[in-house]
Amino acid sequence: MRTSGINISTQNLNNLQQKLSLSKGQVVKGQVADVHGNKVVLKLGTAVLKAESQVPLQQGQLLRLLVEGITDNIIKLRVVSEEGLVKPEAVLLSRLGLQPSKELELMVQQLLRFKLPIDPEMIKLLSNLTKMEGFSSDMLMLAAWLKSVGIDVRSYEDMKELIQLLKMLKGQMSQKEEAQFFKFLNRQENQMLSGYNLYGWPFDKHHLYLIADGSKNSKLNPDNCTLVLKVASNALGDVWFKINYNDSSLKVNIICNGENSRELLEKESDTLRNGLSVVGYSIEQLVVNVGLINTVLDLIPAPKQTITGVNYQV
Repeated sequence: MRTSGINISTQNLNNLQQKLSLSKGQVVKGQVADVHGNKVVLKLGTAVLKAESQVPLQQGQLLRLLVEGITDNIIKLRVVSEEGLVKPEAVLLSRLGLQPSKELELMVQQLLRFKLPIDPEMIKLLSNLTKMEGFSSDMLMLAAWLKSVGIDVRSYEDMKELIQLLKMLKGQMSQKEEAQFFKFLNRQENQMLSGYNLYGWPFDKHHLYLIADGSKNSKLNPDNCTLVLKVASNALGDVWFKINYNDSSLKVNIICNGENSRELLEKESDTLRNGLSVVGYSIEQLVVNVGLINTVLDLIPAPKQTITGVNYQV
């Protein structure tokens, strides 16, 4: 994403604020009305004002502008190229006064996934985690999930437990070792409003999971659950089945780790359809995809890529 800056001169602030309310992190559309070197005239909504541009602009050019900052005497706008969109994560970080980066954007993605608040304290907690000995990038999602159930990873001892839990979710433990971790998993209650709860059970070398919203003390509603089955196959490797139920109809998404596995599974898809039909289920959708699934947490629904109040139309 290429960006450049535009500063609105002091004498235009009142004119602009009277006609268009701006806030940091907001995205607005504008048009270049006139150009004289680095001095430009912009039209933002019904406001026409002078500004100073750090990049060459052309008369009539349409712009997408991110409000980077507002002070008593200047509004700083950043031009976002038409080739790229403003990432919601970057906008949130800008609102917090943080410089967006790939690492911080990944943190925001995981906080959003688990319905956690996006604030400097939460970002600092995850940032400190990434600096601890033994940290690897695939621990970030697990650490965010632990935070959603009220558990912080702050010490080296916490990190060791995190590593063991990740090994269990990856299927890298013996059946005896992993049993205690599944008990731990089933005790944890998501503390975030509209967040997801996770259940799990081992079956020999295979694993069954349930992703559900609502309290663990409330009755499960099949329409609001996702059933996940991880099958460890000698021939196909790990195969994940993600199944959603609605009114006796199933949506089945199968994820495998290679094209050969995908072709074999697609050839057997009719057998699966027929078997489920015999026990009273119809298949609304059955797809087989190639993908990398590290743990069941990867299958928890990711947030939609929209943030209220960012895409402001003018």
